[in-house]
Amino acid sequence: MKIGMLFPGYGSQFVGMAKDLYDDSRTVQEYFEEASSCLDINFIKLCFASSDAEISQPMHAYLSLFLVQSALSALLTKAGIAPTLVAGYGIGQFAAIHSAKGFTFPDGLYVLKKYAQFYEETLETLNGAVIKVTGMTQEDLEKSLALVKATKTLAIAAYNTPTEFIVSGEAEDVETLRELLSKKKKVKVKSVDQAFGLHSNLMDSVVEQLSLYLGKVDFKELNTPLSNNVNAEISAQPEDTKKAVISQIFSPLLWDKSIDNFKDVDVLIQVGPGKEFEPLVRERYPDKKFVTLSQKSDIEALKEIFPEVELDLGLQTVSEPEE
Repeated sequence: MKIGMLFPGYGSQFVGMAKDLYDDSRTVQEYFEEASSCLDINFIKLCFASSDAEISQPMHAYLSLFLVQSALSALLTKAGIAPTLVAGYGIGQFAAIHSAKGFTFPDGLYVLKKYAQFYEETLETLNGAVIKVTGMTQEDLEKSLALVKATKTLAIAAYNTPTEFIVSGEAEDVETLRELLSKKKKVKVKSVDQAFGLHSNLMDSVVEQLSLYLGKVDFKELNTPLSNNVNAEISAQPEDTKKAVISQIFSPLLWDKSIDNFKDVDVLIQVGPGKEFEPLVRERYPDKKFVTLSQKSDIEALKEIFPEVELDLGLQTVSEPEE
């Protein structure tokens, strides 16, 4: 059975995510302990007892999602559920790379902390905005972008589906585009938190600063190939992984094309929380088996596909009922 593992991006975080799995899994607890030790951050408090506003800050969200997704991936791996291909949407690509042993967990925390730090500094001086546009084709959206004159800041930051996109830019330009699109029937525009990432040339200063630190990270050959966000190609080579990490900051997320690479897998597993992520995948693969692991209630569906699986949940391990 071929398995694809998918890691959601920013916006999927929430206070209390994976709390019940943390309570019953030593594997998950060990990840929390290591993260807190590496960064001197109380991740138990942040993930389980903070506020929506606090956990949604770029640094908190990026690090928390990476921690939770990495821990849940390890839970699956220890249970013998091994993927044949991985991908991560936006910030989720970091956990996808770590799950494939592309870099160590501490290195992933290190890079993400620097990335978030530089990005937060950029947001302090940049009056930016991000929107989600649904209900129009790429060609029509590009025509609309061209109509917003005298600007070089607008960019398609993500290609989610053939009719759903993320657009970023300076706030004034984004608002001009929003007004233009509001006149089009069946087109919907929704504001998105800037922590999603601008994925454009507005991120050049972040790229320049982060590039200096990537040289300290030991990128290794992946034990599971990655379908990356940048060019939607599949690779396991360290140099390709490093390029994917830095390039996704200033390049649009080619998610629509990236998940095309999963056409040959039998099962898709969403590793970590997220409600908006699943529809993007199900729209492309309505006939494939799809399951999420983000809380204990997901285990029943997981065991329907993998009946022999026993997760590291201590005394609370779900087992097959006796005859």
